[in-house]
Amino acid sequence: MIADNGFSRYNLPSKVTIRDNEEIMMELVFKVLLSPMAFGVGFIWPLTTQSVIALHWLPAGSAAILAGAIVGFVVGLMAQFRGSWIWVK
Repeated sequence: MIADNGFSRYNLPSKVTIRDNEEIMMELVFKVLLSPMAFGVGFIWPLTTQSVIALHWLPAGSAAILAGAIVGFVVGLMAQFRGSWIWVK
């Protein structure tokens, strides 16, 4: 007779639940949507593009969009690799 000490024969707690694919996918979606890179691309890029156009630094068009993309990607990647935004850490 095997005593029930809370562990299975694979040395795992007997109360371990196996996560289903939907839970894993939802966690991945939230991690991607709330990542610093998503913030840089989804918020900083359009903000920079509109600011450059509003300040008349560049004409509206692909040059302003490219400038916003460069700033958005650089700030997003920097925050992603650093683990926080410049002003937080």
